[in-house]
Amino acid sequence: MLLIGGFDTTWSNLLTFVYAMLLFPDAQRKAREEIDHIVGSERLPDFSDRADLPYLECVLQEVSRILSFHSVSIDELRPSLAYRNDIYDGMFILKGLLVIPNVTAINRDEKVYRDPDRFYPDRFLPEPAGYGETHFNTAFGFGRRVWPGHHLAESTAWLAMTNILAAFEITNAVGADGEKIVPDIAFTENVTKWATTSSLNVLRRASDQRGRRT
Repeated sequence: MLLIGGFDTTWSNLLTFVYAMLLFPDAQRKAREEIDHIVGSERLPDFSDRADLPYLECVLQEVSRILSFHSVSIDELRPSLAYRNDIYDGMFILKGLLVIPNVTAINRDEKVYRDPDRFYPDRFLPEPAGYGETHFNTAFGFGRRVWPGHHLAESTAWLAMTNILAAFEITNAVGADGEKIVPDIAFTENVTKWATTSSLNVLRRASDQRGRRT
């Protein structure tokens, strides 16, 4: 069940990440430069490098914030009812009512994030390099009902995304007229959102020596 439950969300998250790197090449470049500086070109990154790649962490956090693969949290895909009458922020919540957190609104709350609709990984860096904002991962639920596989899901996504940036460069595809294809990315309206867009190029980096035969 853990494997089946994580396949759809992990794949959707990776696809969204790839398209984000296409749309925001400066973030892609800065994250790759950090990998090259810390890891080098002789091997692929592994979990032992994670603490030494803070900007990459910010990129992954920003992808999950502004381009979350869920409109609602995984926590709310299971039955979850108010166990008593309650009042929150002036709103009456009836006992037995199903309450679904709006993840998109939470992730773009102007009280928490400066310029929330902007893709800006640096926001999570400490001041003065960034805004010093805190990342709240809302996709996996909250409190005692947080999805138990969230550590595995986050680690799997981190390793895949890091290795993609280490070994490949994501660029615009070129049309028959020789011009770059400007991406027009949209998302499906399913519970798990899938990015839909035109073509792109994933190129092996010329300087990459990982896995090459001598």
